[in-house]
Amino acid sequence: MSKRSPIQFVIKNIGFVLMLAGLGMVYIWNAHRSERKLRTIQKMKIERQDRHDSYMQLKQEVMHKSTASELDKILNSQGLGRKQVAPVVISDSKG
Repeated sequence: MSKRSPIQFVIKNIGFVLMLAGLGMVYIWNAHRSERKLRTIQKMKIERQDRHDSYMQLKQEVMHKSTASELDKILNSQGLGRKQVAPVVISDSKG
């Protein structure tokens, strides 16, 4: 048997070598693409959490400002306090 050099072996199997190179490139491209998507997802999760936190803070402020005591403070400062006199009852003389 004659010995073949490694170069001859590669040339004989060039199709297989090109297929392996192509698969390697596809694998690397796919890994980079998935890493980019994971970074985007992480960034969106952080942004969503920040927006949720600001929403909850605004909701808490609105709930606090809409309590009866806070409304009284705001209205009294504007001169629109509660009346101390009971409302007048209007009765129907027919009924």
